[in-house]
Amino acid sequence: MFRFRNVAKERNLAARVDATLEPRLNQVFAPLLSIVDDHETLEDLKEVMRGYQGNLVIDRGLDVEAAILEVVRELALPGRPSPSVRQITEEFVSRHGRTYPRTSPRWVGHILRKKLGLVTTKSHGSYVIAPSSYDKLTVLYEKYGVAEPDGERISTLFDLSEVPEGERIHALQSNSSTSIGTLGRLQVYATRIS
Repeated sequence: MFRFRNVAKERNLAARVDATLEPRLNQVFAPLLSIVDDHETLEDLKEVMRGYQGNLVIDRGLDVEAAILEVVRELALPGRPSPSVRQITEEFVSRHGRTYPRTSPRWVGHILRKKLGLVTTKSHGSYVIAPSSYDKLTVLYEKYGVAEPDGERISTLFDLSEVPEGERIHALQSNSSTSIGTLGRLQVYATRIS
């Protein structure tokens, strides 16, 4: 019966789009938001959307792509030459070699080009991130929740063998646990599981 009553109702999907959220979340939630008239319900739905957005950033922040972007962010500073894929690989291995023992420049280059969509060019015999990709890097840093290079840095890939037995790492936005560092813009806490 709902469809019959609302089939001719004017719906403005574009008015309900939140530009700060992922396009896919807007695509899923915009039709629902367009039929809600109650302001309180609308705010509750938007809060759910923001929660999903936070979860997406946290999940991406734990991917290998985020760890590589973290290295790129530190090496690709203004006024310095573009980092080579080999330099990125060496720094990545120094941080995450135990987690990814078979890391090679070819593998890192594949992730940079195919998964992150960055352009690499050959310069003086080495592949480097093309300067034309620097604008895209800013968007990727935000998408993956990679922290500023001058801020307090904690690896986005946690080595669980270093966490005491009985504890696991949870990415939460709460002060009910012991803080162990930051993950992008989020604070990361460790809680004891009984």
